[in-house]
Amino acid sequence: MRLRTAISVAFCLLILGAPFAAEAEIPHENFDLVGSDLDMLIDLLRSSIDYSEYTLESLIGEYIAGANDNMSIVNGLLDPAAQLLQIMMDVVESYENLSRLMPPFLEFAQLEEQFIDMEASLISERNFIHSLSGYVNLTDEQTLAAMGSIGRANSLLVRMDGSIDAMVESANEISALEVDDATPFADNDLLELIEQLRGLLYMIELELLDFLRSDDDPSGTGENPWKDVSPFLVLWLEEETVYLGESIRGGVYLFFNGSFQEGRFVQIDLDGLPLSTGITDSDGELRFEFEVPVNESWLGSHVLTANSSSGWEELYSDPVTVTVSLIPTEVRIEIEATLLTLDDQLNISAIVTDIFGRPVENGNCVYHLNADEIAFVTDEFGENAYSRDASEIGLGKHTVWAEFMGHLPYAPSSSVVAELTISIPTKLDLNLFSDRFALGYKIVGNGTIFANQSAPIDGAIITIFVDGEFETNVSSDDRGIFSYSIESIELSTGTHTITAIYLFREGHWRYSEDSQSFTIYVPKASLKYPFWPYLPRWGGISPPQDFVNLFFGDYAYYTWLLILLAAGTVVKTLQIRKSRRESSSEEQGEGEPIVEPTIVPAGAEALQDELGAVVKRTLEAPSNPNDRIVWYYNRLISILKGERSIGIRDSMTHWEIARMLGSLGYSYREVERATLLFEIALYSGSELSGTESEEMTRTVEEIIGTGGGEPNAA
Repeated sequence: MRLRTAISVAFCLLILGAPFAAEAEIPHENFDLVGSDLDMLIDLLRSSIDYSEYTLESLIGEYIAGANDNMSIVNGLLDPAAQLLQIMMDVVESYENLSRLMPPFLEFAQLEEQFIDMEASLISERNFIHSLSGYVNLTDEQTLAAMGSIGRANSLLVRMDGSIDAMVESANEISALEVDDATPFADNDLLELIEQLRGLLYMIELELLDFLRSDDDPSGTGENPWKDVSPFLVLWLEEETVYLGESIRGGVYLFFNGSFQEGRFVQIDLDGLPLSTGITDSDGELRFEFEVPVNESWLGSHVLTANSSSGWEELYSDPVTVTVSLIPTEVRIEIEATLLTLDDQLNISAIVTDIFGRPVENGNCVYHLNADEIAFVTDEFGENAYSRDASEIGLGKHTVWAEFMGHLPYAPSSSVVAELTISIPTKLDLNLFSDRFALGYKIVGNGTIFANQSAPIDGAIITIFVDGEFETNVSSDDRGIFSYSIESIELSTGTHTITAIYLFREGHWRYSEDSQSFTIYVPKASLKYPFWPYLPRWGGISPPQDFVNLFFGDYAYYTWLLILLAAGTVVKTLQIRKSRRESSSEEQGEGEPIVEPTIVPAGAEALQDELGAVVKRTLEAPSNPNDRIVWYYNRLISILKGERSIGIRDSMTHWEIARMLGSLGYSYREVERATLLFEIALYSGSELSGTESEEMTRTVEEIIGTGGGEPNAA
């Protein structure tokens, strides 16, 4: 076997597409991800080689049906091997230090697929030759068909031998792979199996020669099957397409006087001009090789013929066409990062290789960056690197690709078009005023959105989702702050997720989002009904049939606690009423209305005794300025909680309530003034004037009248 073939295009693409990390150490924990799969892959490849050998052995024994059966088994083994390879590639692409394990396996599997394809073609040619061997005499048509088939079979054997050489190299690379200072794939038996294939190829080649030289009739009649065959000259080519700088390879068979003639002069012409000459060997064969010059004039199709003399007549072969073309090339570009900021740098690398994976040196190329063209020349490795500041390119989406202009003997080619984005990073933070909201109350909160971690974005449209369902769009102010208020009445009790997304943005802003979890609960209605504590499945305000259980059953503790609290409240109320009546009689004189004490909302209860403040309430606003201010504040809170369904909790301070109202769109200046007047009236001990009382009246009415709404709604 004297000829060698090239590695296929598919193999080149696989190898070039695999990432490399030649200096990276492979951690044991990463190797565990693919180690067992690689062992299984070796078993599949080893088994497929075994059945390839069975195929060739069947051909030698002229058992064509068995050869076809074995080929089916080989393909059945290669299919799961290819699937396993694809799965492992998906894994190792996430682990750069694993990537150098894969190229030898990919190369070996691809080469074996090529070998199997040629083996299938060899079965077809051998089957045809075998069918002709049963004839006593061959007609001229059968003779030419047989010689053409023999020529193609010889070409296949040459290329299969070249594939075996390449498979040997890949098998050695697999055996040499190291993981943690060990060679886990060294004992794979691949090399020994491959060399056995080579020996079987040689046996098939001898069979083809025996067919040509046979003096015995395979049918047993003792007659020479070539006895009545007319003289012929057959020309065959190893490849019908060659590239500039490569060789046209083929051979000639010369037959006359009932045998293949040795020592005869044969001339091979190309387009009518002499290309090569030689003398036939003992098998009547002449093999030739002609290197195509690297010259543009050779591109295109050419016709080859052979001629020789039998001594009394000139013999000519049928014409054979060969096509000479430029060597196909491939351009690949790699971008270090496709998402950049203005402070980053765009780094691009390009590599130009031919169809055999060899680098194209000194190749004139161009980078196309949007409308810009940047010329470059490849180095000895066929590579080039290019860098540019992102600020020079500008914000937005950009395209980049590389083009090889081509030079003899290489054909031009272009890379795929890659996209990159230069944008401004954004940071979105979402806040909730509480992680628990009562059913029916509004879910309120706010958030911030910044560019480059610190610069607020004004007017950014933020989309709010709850459990993946759209709720509302809100916009940020000049401080990057946005607020939201969402109805909870349609939500179920339990845990939910609220998400804010910077969705509607221009191309120069980068996507960002944030999420928070909260819980919806049903408030205990017993706090609203002091006479009849509300329990599930009670109808209206009437007690249940098992009324006795309320005092002696599961709820007895809460019932007696409520009774004690109610009794204490009544006693305390009577004491305060008496004290206030006496105080009012002394200060205001007779005839002024007696006011009743009120409950101080939002945490004021804890400070009432300490400061000695007394808050009074009547059906109408009291005339005393301090009491009137406190009365109006209580009226404001009652309306907000009851009519507006704002989730004001008892544990919230007055200023927490103020901030919440501000975020919901109420005038923060008015809310702040009302809160200040309330605290002065309740806690300071100072007697306020009627002017301040009237100011509180106007402020509260302004808050209630103007109302809030969806804060910052877009």
